[in-house]
Amino acid sequence: MHEYLIDRETLGQFVDALIEQKYPGQPTESFADYREKCMAVLDERIALAVFGPLSYDARNEVDALLADPDTSEDSFRAFFERHHIDLENIIKKTFVDFKNEFLGGNNA
Repeated sequence: MHEYLIDRETLGQFVDALIEQKYPGQPTESFADYREKCMAVLDERIALAVFGPLSYDARNEVDALLADPDTSEDSFRAFFERHHIDLENIIKKTFVDFKNEFLGGNNA
């Protein structure tokens, strides 16, 4: 099973809404495999947008945070602040870009 950066429920709701827009009237259950693929692609794009630009040292730092089971949310928050990573805007932009691509145009 895929480990998601963004919680599975949020990704699923977003993808379900897109599927409903693109294929109105079709039961979302009939798109189960497609839904899973879309969720994985979206999550991968978010991870790439957040962590892709990081330096080698910053990646090692985040890897250490992830490896430590006692790492607190505050430690992650401090990491993102220290590296000037605006998670909310990165995630929003990635969602909008994915939506536009999925629906085939500028559908904001």
